Amino acid sequence: RFPGSGLGEAFDESKAFRDALRRAARLDCCDPSPVQFDLTCSAQGSWMRSASPATTDALRETLGVAAPSGEEFYAKLGGLSLEGVSPRTGHFIDIVGGPGARRR
Repeated sequence: RFPGSGLGEAFDESKAFRDALRRAARLDCCDPSPVQFDLTCSAQGSWMRSASPATTDALRETLGVAAPSGEEFYAKLGGLSLEGVSPRTGHFIDIVGGPGARRR
């Protein structure tokens, strides 16, 4: 969805990038909570906000000028469809499970 940006490769190869993107999404999309920045806990919110500066910064820090803005990133993700159905709810959830995951 972002040809030539290097997003797929960076996401696939860099845990640091994936973690930075998760932290940025939690900052931009989630309401403040005790677990907002605890990456061992799940968090949720809405990506349909007016701006996503932390996500833009995380993308551009790794991908440079070819990076989409945070708003473009979420709009493209929200526009993906499965079997022709594209439920554009704007809901963001970062689900954490497995070893080391905690419930609060």
